[in-house]
Amino acid sequence: MKSYDVIIVGAGPAGAVAGFLCAGSGLKTLIIERKHLPRQKSCGGGLTTKAISLLKQINCFEADWFEPLVNQFIIHLPKKGRAYVLAAETPCMGIVRRDLFDLALIEKSRAQGAELRTGEAFHEFRQTARQTLEVATDQSVYKTRVLIGADGCQSRVRKQMAGRFFNSPDRMPTLLGIEGDLPVEAVETVSNKFCHLFFDFAPGVSYGWVFPRGRRLNAGVVISDPAQKAFSGNTSPSRRLDEFAENILKTRSSWQRKAGGKIPLYKWGQKPLLQHGNVLLAGDAAGLADAWSGEGIYYAIKSAMLAHQAIRKTFSSSRDRLSEYQCLCCREILTDLHFSYLFHIFFKAFPRTYSGLRHDRIRRLFLPYIQGELGYPQALAKALACGLGYKLGVLSDKK
Repeated sequence: MKSYDVIIVGAGPAGAVAGFLCAGSGLKTLIIERKHLPRQKSCGGGLTTKAISLLKQINCFEADWFEPLVNQFIIHLPKKGRAYVLAAETPCMGIVRRDLFDLALIEKSRAQGAELRTGEAFHEFRQTARQTLEVATDQSVYKTRVLIGADGCQSRVRKQMAGRFFNSPDRMPTLLGIEGDLPVEAVETVSNKFCHLFFDFAPGVSYGWVFPRGRRLNAGVVISDPAQKAFSGNTSPSRRLDEFAENILKTRSSWQRKAGGKIPLYKWGQKPLLQHGNVLLAGDAAGLADAWSGEGIYYAIKSAMLAHQAIRKTFSSSRDRLSEYQCLCCREILTDLHFSYLFHIFFKAFPRTYSGLRHDRIRRLFLPYIQGELGYPQALAKALACGLGYKLGVLSDKK
């Protein structure tokens, strides 16, 4: 039986970054992925500046991963017939193809010494001693000191942890993302040089997007969980994407590709399921995604970094420090996710509030947020102050 210091289930951004850091620290690391790489992943492929900054911070970054880097957003309010430009002096988002991006991250981790086994499915883990686990797959059994579940929203590691250690079914609430690619020439209503965001245009839809990808445009919608249950027939989630293309983008072009996937919804007051003993969860497997924007890659990278921090302390000291991972996540991730859930609930209940984006000072809070300069609590406080100022006539966008 082969033995490792760390075994990681899942080769997405959370698993790849955890493997990169653990192997780079001299830990014998194995990454197990049930699919062969590269593999398709349903995702808009937009990396915010704050996510890119984390990759640069750990020296796991190459500029040619992005196609392209974008420094301008256009915010659309279709019901109002309005569109507003948000321009930054430096790039604020990078667009990637997830199949190639995930592969590039994995190659970085392999260069650090991590082993990779693809086409191998995780089955279960078993506690064999106080500090040892056996990890069984459909092909082999391994021994490890630490197991990281980074196997996505429908994580098998998470399900087993919930049932075994907490004696409860795993019922993680979700959003649904549906996206696809359209040829650039088929969409004449938006520029292929910028990122476009659409708000308050259909019931049950949090927002829509269009991101440039070379000769293609990636378009998608994020659908709230209650709406998923209500869809049937011609109003299926897939049909909602077609309606977005037809009614908002004004195109009936055939999709070159269409896919969908669940986005974990971290609810306010939800008790985090992040770690028990020597089993840790990271990224979507831990339910770490922004409930309002749907962003998950930043939290995948950040949680992998925090997991590595706790693992490194454990291997360099005489006592177990893995429980510190939960404390680190609570301090550096969960506050923002709690507020993102409040944003999600508020805008879902009062979609007309999006009309506040017509005000320049409120719109401009969006850029520092995606650049990592402003968290949700600060953005909320500033937005409320600006909204009150506009209401009282103290603030004005007139030049």
